[in-house]
Amino acid sequence: MQAEVKFAVLVGRMLDLFGQSGDAASDDHRTALHALVDLAAGRSATLRSDGTVVTVEGQPIPDETAFLGLLRERLAAHGVAELRITSGASPVDLVHAIRALAAPPARSNPGAAIDQHLRRAKVTTVSVVTAELERSTRDRRGVRVTEALQAVNTGSRAGQEDTQLGGVITSARGAAYDEMMRHQRAAAKTLTGAVARLADLQAGPALRNQLEAVQAAIGEAVKGKEVNQALEAIVALIRLEAATADPDVRRSFGIALRRILTQDTLRRFSRFLLDDMYASDIVMIVRRSGTPGTKILLDLLIHAPTQAERRAYLRALQQVEEGLDVVTSLLSHHEWFVVRNAADLVGELGIEEATSALGTVVGHEDARVRMSVGIALARLGTPTAAQYLRKVFSDPDPKVRLAVLKQVGGKGASALAMPLVNAAQAERDDEVVCEYYRALGRIGTPDAVQALTNAARSGSGRLLVRRPSAARLAAVEGLGSAGGPIAVEALESLSKDRAGDMRRVARKALAQARAH
Repeated sequence: MQAEVKFAVLVGRMLDLFGQSGDAASDDHRTALHALVDLAAGRSATLRSDGTVVTVEGQPIPDETAFLGLLRERLAAHGVAELRITSGASPVDLVHAIRALAAPPARSNPGAAIDQHLRRAKVTTVSVVTAELERSTRDRRGVRVTEALQAVNTGSRAGQEDTQLGGVITSARGAAYDEMMRHQRAAAKTLTGAVARLADLQAGPALRNQLEAVQAAIGEAVKGKEVNQALEAIVALIRLEAATADPDVRRSFGIALRRILTQDTLRRFSRFLLDDMYASDIVMIVRRSGTPGTKILLDLLIHAPTQAERRAYLRALQQVEEGLDVVTSLLSHHEWFVVRNAADLVGELGIEEATSALGTVVGHEDARVRMSVGIALARLGTPTAAQYLRKVFSDPDPKVRLAVLKQVGGKGASALAMPLVNAAQAERDDEVVCEYYRALGRIGTPDAVQALTNAARSGSGRLLVRRPSAARLAAVEGLGSAGGPIAVEALESLSKDRAGDMRRVARKALAQARAH
């Protein structure tokens, strides 16, 4: 992750944590603060927001960035145009500033209230520029030299309202934050040296003793809230294990890693998936841990409170090879949202082994589950999945039928051509009928093309020219998607239809069909 994006993510993450927990400090708070302090140790950052675009050091932050919406909203609520973090910013100052932004804004002049709060707290390494000051700055830049002299000589100082910051903001100098702000450099040095010495050892007592020392040092780092140090040490161990050609050395590394990668440690590490700087390392650790790591990721995904966290866990699971049978087992869970999330995962990850399990819940009582199950079956696109999809085409909820049909397509779904034709003839919802025809076009088998040709020509050749129905136009679009000689021939004829709308759509589809 680029440093600019990382600044935005970490500040947004801390705003989210303080907004949820108030004054309480947790491991999540400590992890985020340590990461922000480490990042600011080497450089400064200016976060700006105009209410729409957030930039860090002039670089726009992508809209899909985690916690960006919250960051933008809190800056706007407090009337802050800029948040300036100096190089080597103090942890105390960062806590004061971010907790103030997470608190409810003052009713009157909130930007000035935050600025005054930071001054009273003697914050020197973090500052804000209010939106009002930003506007004043723009106005002053337009004043000419002679006007400036006159304005300064005759102008008066505007009174400033001493507005109190809304909400109670307690001091960050308590024992909870003393622990948060300690860096434990000694522990980090111990870990670095202990891991480095492993590279030169052969199989035997010396290697086992050194691995035990590393294991103990990692345990101390985790207990001391230096989780990032422990994480980097474990990554180094995994790489050393992969690089060795000696089976005995590899076996010793394997035993040590099994002891280190406990469920508690894996759960602590999983929080770093929101940080792109560590995400690939976490995936490596989860893959090395096997099924236990996958189970933890699944549990976190199911209960993720934000969409950003859900996306992060899903991206990680897409890269995991072991333990995906756990996903299949969740399809029989008693909670509807767990079944839905599991079905989504099956579709995203393409777990064909879960097809039969999907088939058992295709008639689930909750429409949201049926929709996810149907979409997963359509994405799998196997002949077995096609058998279960036939049930979806008669689902009582048209929204379910529509959503699933939009995912149907490809040669793997060829077995669905005739069931789709029959279902389209029985369908009463016009929008769903159109999607049946588009799906047939994506399948593109001879049976599908013939059905589309019949549907597109239905009603043509009449003496009175009528506007073609949406279904006929959708059938034409389907022919364009299907391509092939039969579709081209039908479209050439339809491009001369008496109805202008039909000619226009058919000519566009003809160009698409010829390009296949």
